[in-house]
Amino acid sequence: METLGHTSGTFAKNLANCDYLDITNLVIQKLLKYSFLLLSCILTPILRLQRFKKQKRIPTIKNHLLLISATKIARAIRRKQISSEEVVRAYVERCIAVNPVLNAIVDQRYDKAIEEAREVDEFLASTPITEEELAHKKPLFGVPITVKESFAVKGMSHSAGVKKNISRRATQDAEAVSLLRKAGAIVTVVSNTPELCLHYNSTNYVTGTTWNPYDTNKTCSGSSGGEGALISSAASIVGVASDLAGSARIPALFCGVFGHKTTPDIIPRGGHIPDFKSSLEFTTCTMVRYAEDLSLMLKNMCQSEKVRKNLEQKVSLKELRYFYLDHCCPITNSLNEDIKQAINKLKIHMEETYNLKVEKARLPNMQFTFAMFMVLLELKFDLTEEIDRMGPFECLLEMLKCFIGTSEITMPTLTFVMLRWISRKLFKSCHYVYAKKDALKKEFEELLDDNGVLIFPTFVSPALYPGEFYMNICNIIYLVIANVLALPSTHCPMGINKAGLPVGLQIMANTNNDHLTIAVAEEIERAFGGWQPPPMNPTNAAIPICNIYL
Repeated sequence: METLGHTSGTFAKNLANCDYLDITNLVIQKLLKYSFLLLSCILTPILRLQRFKKQKRIPTIKNHLLLISATKIARAIRRKQISSEEVVRAYVERCIAVNPVLNAIVDQRYDKAIEEAREVDEFLASTPITEEELAHKKPLFGVPITVKESFAVKGMSHSAGVKKNISRRATQDAEAVSLLRKAGAIVTVVSNTPELCLHYNSTNYVTGTTWNPYDTNKTCSGSSGGEGALISSAASIVGVASDLAGSARIPALFCGVFGHKTTPDIIPRGGHIPDFKSSLEFTTCTMVRYAEDLSLMLKNMCQSEKVRKNLEQKVSLKELRYFYLDHCCPITNSLNEDIKQAINKLKIHMEETYNLKVEKARLPNMQFTFAMFMVLLELKFDLTEEIDRMGPFECLLEMLKCFIGTSEITMPTLTFVMLRWISRKLFKSCHYVYAKKDALKKEFEELLDDNGVLIFPTFVSPALYPGEFYMNICNIIYLVIANVLALPSTHCPMGINKAGLPVGLQIMANTNNDHLTIAVAEEIERAFGGWQPPPMNPTNAAIPICNIYL
């Protein structure tokens, strides 16, 4: 835990070089930081009593098909080396096996998915279309996928965790889901999210709480937590997610998989609840277990020809420029030692492997990202009619009802509504904040150009206990930066720590350079092993993969 005087020298230096508004911003950050630090000192010992609760273990992986990337599965299906039906059945059985432990599935379409897989196999048995033609027209033919429940999948639950919407079912597919289905993908389940995707614990009054497969007393995070839990437990291979303030990347960190926050608008956002209108901060994105599947998913969801062409190109890693940062702004905490070591390991690996220098980035306006985070809360989007018309007093009353268990709205949603109200009062038409945002965006553009990447923490620590997020709310600024600046970012797993929890970091690049962060992600997987299975019951023995699929 960071001591109160850790950055006092830097803070004093900052004050000497700032104008009045800069000083005010920095003082507010310091006051808030110390307030959260005090709260953490009081509550953390209590919350960590959860470690004494008995953990559950997910069942052992018994089918080798569950340990093959989507890219290799698709190729093996096209070559008729395996059938789509046996792959889909393997994932259906795995979903049924792990869900009692994780509680990650909101709704399923197992029978329909198996039927669609059988149709794939029948088509392949009689079609004159060549493997190459099929790879071009339907790259995901016969591959099972999962989808975050906030995205519409025709006929499936589409409540986004809202109790009053419990009976809502989608009448058509979300745009991204439709594109993947056209590419041949088969949806098996829709996965759990926090209510209206507004928190970092995937819990609501419809499905309940989704747990972390590495430690079932800890959170899988959110809002794409159901996807993270299913993918990391081998109950899914790839999934459709979304990212507004790290909603795909932090579950990817906590669950030890890859999560890619895309350049805004390269993937259509239609069919999502809430509807984030035209907010560039919100992106439709993907989470995967194997890095090579990031490109596969993006190519089939992408509507930007420029980005798609970039994804087709081979990236020369030795010709890229590399930078790193291990801090964010005055309000955020210092990094956990595991995260620091992950950054250092990658830095050393890139320098020694490619004979280059990974430089420390200089981004002076990073210290103002807290104000940018507050502006993010002002985004215009519809929640529900009841929640949108709430004022501060109605919100406080509903919070009291939450404490006595009579509210149908979760505390995280009410907390968000209150923060949004405060933000709109304090930061309305704040030209100062937007000027700082533009300045930081320019700093990124000049630093990285079109051939640079930034190694940056995804979060300050591995997985937390659910209640600990309230003391860490300011640390999500590590995630928010990519959203407010419209940058692509890929979270990459970097191994498991001594406590058995996944550790990782994110790779950021300038707008439309998704291919650079993905190329580095593939290198990280090659060098550090990528996804590592959670502890299982009764054994965690690895299952060999048959060479014909490689």
